[in-house]
Amino acid sequence: MIFIGDIASPNSECSNQLLASLKEHENVFKNNFVIANLEGLLSNDYYKTINPVLSNHPSVIEPLKFINSKVVSLANNHTLDIPQKFMFTKNLLQENQIKICGAGFSKKEAETPVRVVIDNQLFFFLGFSWAILMQHQKNNNEVFVNTIVYKNILNQIRELKKDNPQAKLILIMHWNFDLETLPFPLHREVSMAMIDAGANAVIGSHSHCVQGGEKYNDGLIFYGLGNFFFPWFKFSNGASFFPDWTKTELALEWNPNNNDVTCHWFQYNYKNGLNELLFIGSEDFETGTRIQSFSPYRGMGHQTYIKWFRENRRKKFLMPVYKSHNDIIRNKLIDYYLEKRITFARFLAKKKIIKWHK
Repeated sequence: MIFIGDIASPNSECSNQLLASLKEHENVFKNNFVIANLEGLLSNDYYKTINPVLSNHPSVIEPLKFINSKVVSLANNHTLDIPQKFMFTKNLLQENQIKICGAGFSKKEAETPVRVVIDNQLFFFLGFSWAILMQHQKNNNEVFVNTIVYKNILNQIRELKKDNPQAKLILIMHWNFDLETLPFPLHREVSMAMIDAGANAVIGSHSHCVQGGEKYNDGLIFYGLGNFFFPWFKFSNGASFFPDWTKTELALEWNPNNNDVTCHWFQYNYKNGLNELLFIGSEDFETGTRIQSFSPYRGMGHQTYIKWFRENRRKKFLMPVYKSHNDIIRNKLIDYYLEKRITFARFLAKKKIIKWHK
């Protein structure tokens, strides 16, 4: 099974470029099953707006099928960009035997785990998005995105494991800040609690950069996969791009039977309208030097990591620290502050005073 990060392919040209890259590196994906984060619903339309409205052209189905995609998560902050396209997206994915998790036409549907049998092994996939990321577009009567409530998630894991003790539980988490290189202390703490509750893997996304990961009690935790295919200068009316250091991208191969993990590294390359993924190499998750450079926190205790995170996080200016999922009141106060901060930042970006990604 392979996990890949954000995919946002806005037109058939980009989808064809993605397919060409995948065909060139077919050996990485051959005889595997792929799980991806679909960053934006399927639509034939191009949304020419300064604010980041993300979509995927229906032609993205072909590269997804080529790498044998079984599940895509729609639990992210761009599913509600164009909610009127949710039915179209759901139907087209289902027609191509690709299941979705983390979103639906009701809260219950969004929360319901996706059930998949692979090689006679039962898997449950659950998708969740941090509500702060959707502060400008709330769930409504049209489409629901499953949001993170840690207590509820832990209870759901325990109930699923109780009723299905042999099943593998995979949690797809859309969290953290854009371009933050390290997991919140809360995310390390609660990911380990999820493994203790019965989850087998916790896989994060949203930051648009690799955040590394670690193993814990026979479970796999990867805090942020980064982008996988996110063409530059295609969204936000051509203004959306990322720093060069985010071009390192990852396909994370996990063997659920023995918990072996392999990192397949790619480099995103953009030149004269051509978007391609160049293969760098593969390495073992536990001993590889590249993945270790993205995971300097391995082995740190919780309190040690809180201090280390304060000193080494990328986004520090007026940024509070989420320490624990048990700090309910403190976390709500931080949520309120961040909602106001994000609203102001979006205003500045629309006025072109700051960039959408920095």
